[in-house]
Amino acid sequence: MTTSPNISGKKHRNFSTKAITLNALLLSVSMLFSYVEFLIPLVPSIPGIKLGLANLIFLLLIYNSRIKEAIYINICRILLSGILFSGLFAIIFALAGAIFSMSIMLLLRKCRFFSIIGVSMAGAVAHNMGQLVIALFLVATPKLFYIAPYLIISGCIMGILLGFTCHILMMKLPKNILNKES
Repeated sequence: MTTSPNISGKKHRNFSTKAITLNALLLSVSMLFSYVEFLIPLVPSIPGIKLGLANLIFLLLIYNSRIKEAIYINICRILLSGILFSGLFAIIFALAGAIFSMSIMLLLRKCRFFSIIGVSMAGAVAHNMGQLVIALFLVATPKLFYIAPYLIISGCIMGILLGFTCHILMMKLPKNILNKES
C-alpha cells in the first residue's frame, strides 16, 4: 500500500489489486464460516455457543501484521452475516463480543507472552463474555449468570481448537501469502 497526493494535494492510499483481492477473498471465507456456524448450532439450549470459525481469519491476519485489515474484515463479516443470516439483535451481540474479543486478542498478541492458542482461547472467552454483558444489559435478569460457566468452558475448548488449527495453517501456508509486504 502506498500513498500519493491527489489533485487537492492531500495524500490518499492506493491499494494494490492483490491486496483488494486478498481482502475480498478473506471476507468471503469468513462469511462462509459464519454461514456454516449459522447452520450448525452446537448446543441449542445454551445461546452463544458456536465454533468461532470466522475468527480463524482474524487470527491469521493479526499474526501476519495485518491488524487494520483484520478489524475491517471482522466487522464487515459481522454486519453482512447479521443482515443475511440472523438479524439486528445478532449483529448487536456479535459486535459486542467481537469488540471485546478483538481488543483482548490484539493486546495479548502485542505483549507476545501468549501463544496463538492462548490468544485464540482468550479471544473466544472474551467474545462470549462480551455477548453475555450485552444480554444482561438488554434482558436485565441475573439468571443469565447461570450460563456463564458453559460459555467460558466452550470458549476455552473452541479457542484451543481454533488456535491449534490456525497454528497448523500458518505452518502450511506459503510464508508470504498474508504478509503486508507481499
